[in-house]
Amino acid sequence: MGASPNIAKALIDFLSGASMEPRGQEDVVLLVEADPVVGLDLADALEAAGYRVTGPIRTAAEAEAQLAHQIPALAVLDCATTDDARLARTLHRRGVPFLVCAERDGPTGRSVEFTAMPWLSKPAWHHDVVWTMDELSARRGQVG
Repeated sequence: MGASPNIAKALIDFLSGASMEPRGQEDVVLLVEADPVVGLDLADALEAAGYRVTGPIRTAAEAEAQLAHQIPALAVLDCATTDDARLARTLHRRGVPFLVCAERDGPTGRSVEFTAMPWLSKPAWHHDVVWTMDELSARRGQVG
């Protein structure tokens, strides 16, 4: 007897990083990623999970300019730019939780702005990024 189509689809969705149920539909995610190919790929994964994505934005300066027009619910930072600590401070000040997704292993030697934030080393699995964003989104309502 074969697997039901729903179970097979759920397994395929999980393995591909797609969401079984769209979530975070009210959440706008600011995506800062220096590599355009990685940024577009990650944006697709976040959108498939139900998030609305602003970006990918390539630099911290461009992200700061975007923050003048729109405050996202969440953010993903590449941290490959020199202004990443300033951007992190701005996000903290505005109450925007963020995920650091970078080529470095953890926040060792990084500014204090990054020590309390979740950190994934590249290349990160899409489902890990989506799961972390879901966790940040859930915690956002419990802060205060």
